[in-house]
Amino acid sequence: MTRRLPLRLLRVLPARRRGGRESFVEPGAGPGARTGGPGNGAHSRAEAEFLPAAVEALERPASPAGRRLALAICALAAGVVAWGWFGRIDTVAVAHGKLVAGGRAKAVQPLELGIVRAIHVRDGQRVAAGEVLVELDATAAAADRARLAHDLAAQRLEAARFAALAAAPLDPLAAFAPP
Repeated sequence: MTRRLPLRLLRVLPARRRGGRESFVEPGAGPGARTGGPGNGAHSRAEAEFLPAAVEALERPASPAGRRLALAICALAAGVVAWGWFGRIDTVAVAHGKLVAGGRAKAVQPLELGIVRAIHVRDGQRVAAGEVLVELDATAAAADRARLAHDLAAQRLEAARFAALAAAPLDPLAAFAPP
């Protein structure tokens, strides 16, 4: 079932100009008939659906979403400009270079490498000769000392064995004296 449109909706024609706007009058309407023009909302919603596209766009009110979006974008832009004007940003630069001491500097190097257990001085503190600056962990040194003591005992035992062999080649056990 098709719906027939009333003839009066199909024949909307420009009639005259008023105040710079174009008005529309239905054909056959006498003086004092309801006139509609762009923006004055004289057409009902059902009639506005059948108007030409350009007139329908002028008759329907603009959606407030576009206006809200434009205001939000303007507020965001104003906020960014205000933040740029009043905000502070730390400037950080990354560059390769060499650190050079301004005054007299002395390199402090240990005789042996090790793990630092404690640092007894602070930066800029005056120190006297012989004062302990850094304490190293003795665990590695103690292990080396025990190993070397064991190696020394083994070498002394071997030296005593060779001395006994040289003193009595026929009976080295009689001449052997353990260290």
